[in-house]
Amino acid sequence: MANGVLPWQADLWRLLAGRQQHAHAYLLHGPAGIGKRALAEQLMALLLCQQPAPSGACGHCKGCMLLAAHTHPDHYILEPEEVDKAIRVDQVRQLVGFVSQ
Repeated sequence: MANGVLPWQADLWRLLAGRQQHAHAYLLHGPAGIGKRALAEQLMALLLCQQPAPSGACGHCKGCMLLAAHTHPDHYILEPEEVDKAIRVDQVRQLVGFVSQ
């Protein structure tokens, strides 16, 4: 599948990539190693791309370049600081501060 979407995620990708409007959040859950993070990163790239195509982000616009450099102002990943640990309250507070800027 284009842009690194794994074959077993193709139907979900087509559903998400084809939407005109998106939910305020998506929760991806499942066993380790099935590609949840890869799917989330592809969706993030598509949403931040200024010239998206049905197959994914263009990879050449300013939004894509900023994302590739990890400097996009809307790029924020919330994840536990340690493997097999919960997301801490102070991490959520940092996220709230980021979103409210």
